[in-house]
Amino acid sequence: MRMLAKILVALLALGVAGVSSSPLPWKSVVPNAKDRQVSAVSIGKKMVAVGYSKGGILLFKKDGTRVDSLVLPEFGPKRRINDLAWWKSWLLVASEGGLSVWDVQRKQMVVHLSGKKLGFEEQGAYSLGLRGADLWVGGLNQLAQVSLEQKKLQSTWVVPGNSGRSQAILVLGGWVYVGTEGEGVRILDLMRGTWKGFDHFDGLPDGQVTGLELIGNRVLIATTNGLGKIDLVSESAGKVDSTWIITYMTQFNGMLFLNTLDGGIVVDGTTLKAQDQAFKDKLLPNGDVSISDGILVTGGENNGTIWARWPKGYLGASSLDYLPQGFAFRLEGDTLPPDAKVGVRIWFPERPSAVVLLEAIPGTAEQERLVKLPDDAVGRFVVEIATIQGNDLLERRTLQMYRDRSPPTLDLDAIPPFVRETPLIVRGNVLEKTLSTLELVPKGGKIVLDAQGGFEAKVKLEPGMNSFEIVARDQAGNEVRFPMQTVLDNAPPEITWPATKDTVTEPSLHWQMAMKESHFKSITAEPADKVVANASDSLLIVTLHDLQNGRNFINIAVEDEAGNISQNKFEIYMLDERSRIVQSMDDQAKAAAATIVRVDTVYKDAPPCPTLKEAVVQAVSVDKPFIIRYTMKRGETLRLIAEKFYGDREMFMAVAKYNKIFDAEEMCRLPIGKLILVPIWKDIDHGKWNVKQGMESFGKVVVQ
Repeated sequence: MRMLAKILVALLALGVAGVSSSPLPWKSVVPNAKDRQVSAVSIGKKMVAVGYSKGGILLFKKDGTRVDSLVLPEFGPKRRINDLAWWKSWLLVASEGGLSVWDVQRKQMVVHLSGKKLGFEEQGAYSLGLRGADLWVGGLNQLAQVSLEQKKLQSTWVVPGNSGRSQAILVLGGWVYVGTEGEGVRILDLMRGTWKGFDHFDGLPDGQVTGLELIGNRVLIATTNGLGKIDLVSESAGKVDSTWIITYMTQFNGMLFLNTLDGGIVVDGTTLKAQDQAFKDKLLPNGDVSISDGILVTGGENNGTIWARWPKGYLGASSLDYLPQGFAFRLEGDTLPPDAKVGVRIWFPERPSAVVLLEAIPGTAEQERLVKLPDDAVGRFVVEIATIQGNDLLERRTLQMYRDRSPPTLDLDAIPPFVRETPLIVRGNVLEKTLSTLELVPKGGKIVLDAQGGFEAKVKLEPGMNSFEIVARDQAGNEVRFPMQTVLDNAPPEITWPATKDTVTEPSLHWQMAMKESHFKSITAEPADKVVANASDSLLIVTLHDLQNGRNFINIAVEDEAGNISQNKFEIYMLDERSRIVQSMDDQAKAAAATIVRVDTVYKDAPPCPTLKEAVVQAVSVDKPFIIRYTMKRGETLRLIAEKFYGDREMFMAVAKYNKIFDAEEMCRLPIGKLILVPIWKDIDHGKWNVKQGMESFGKVVVQ
């Protein structure tokens, strides 16, 4: 507790500043050319990029050796460079031509988004703000978000009011701070999509903002009328006692570096005390300014690009290593003095009243320090790391980090267990502010999100069962997997359908059909008042009832769960026992007589053809019956045949036995065109048949 108290006193001390009063050893690197003001500077890991108001970009090594010159048509007609930033080996360029991403190693353009492609009404891009792979681009009264990993635009917002150019961008927690040309600072809530802000009416020194930097729990604001601040705890704005016309601003280890019309100024970001810097050889800083890795680079009013060495310190620019229990950082440069300590203070921008004070402890690796966080410390942090020797504050560094122990949350649309088309479209929405990757495995790769966090992923399916999963990881390393399965089936159900045309004598009919289908869904039968259909095991059972005389049209469709349909249409002709044959009796008699009596020559005075009875009596011999060969017509049954030739429907069994038809269902339904043999006996009077004698004679008859 005593050590923590000492650290707290040191961090809050207002009278201590680590600013040296000795002149900075500036030197000129690139001679000045006419109207080539340094408008943008950014220092990467291996290279320095300097952009000019007229003339494109020059690339240098950190020892001052010139590497390359970029004067590309994508930068606009005048090639004016407004802002620069680095992401890995990519140089991010905001110019009058829009946003350009240049791969320095491969010397090629990765992507170029003009103002129109960024969703801007005007062509140019004026400022850049970077957090991870998410890049924010400022335009005229507008702001765009671009994913560097996906190389595409994510969202575009309109900055409220007549704010003019977006001249500085700072991403802090779930908000984006935008320094505008005329209306102070506008703040976008990324989750809600709403805006709030501060201008000179709220306490800022001026509405024209030229720079934004985070130090501790305050956002420092450069304006054309001095330095302003926004307190993250009280959410209030104010001004620092100054009237500098600040043109550019950057910070390093808690120190602000300002380029003003009065020259270069260094300000302690905690005490907000300033000291004018003296410059050798009358060098006057002008234009943009950037500092990293102990190198301060800016433009000189009369000397082109100039830079100076600045002490690296102990903290350096290394990124944090996230660990389950907290985070670790590595010290750079010389080892800490024996009596020096490293203290950490943490603010939660989304919980302004929460402040955590910790002491870093030695880690397992050389020059490493480990910071253990309380279990309840989750969300976005502003971390201030300070090295303290006794009561002296040697240096400080402000960083942002995010701690999250919960896996990402995804809202996925349900996929059907059976489908008949490929690829399958999987849709969902990601409910995660710090999503790192979203992938479809084992096939499919990375999934691209739209501006609202929604996505559509295509899954190529193989016939049968398919198993896959969506894997989501956040920036804290939490992972969640969503396994899914579906069956690809594009074959309709296999059914052994009966004949599509049939004749029946009863108003009801019962079918049992073999069906092969593993995931049966439903049966549709029409007309619904005459057809009842069900599935049982491997059978399709259909019952027809209340059939009307004449034609009945039936439609049956069987669908499986994948949406495949097997369908068939039937025409059932129903003729009951009271109905007569379709043709008249006279036509039937003539047809039957024609099979018995053939007249080769017709004389003018020939007698008329005999009737059916006369023809039969004349043709029947003593020992065997006369056989009539008859072809079944539509609507006829054995009962109707017996009535036609014997005069009695009940004689149908005689015809059935003679033709060896013993199946009851076949007796009622015979195919159209089937040949039927009708026996006629000599000793039986036509129309008054002796059924017994006729039946007994079947054993002796010989068919003609």
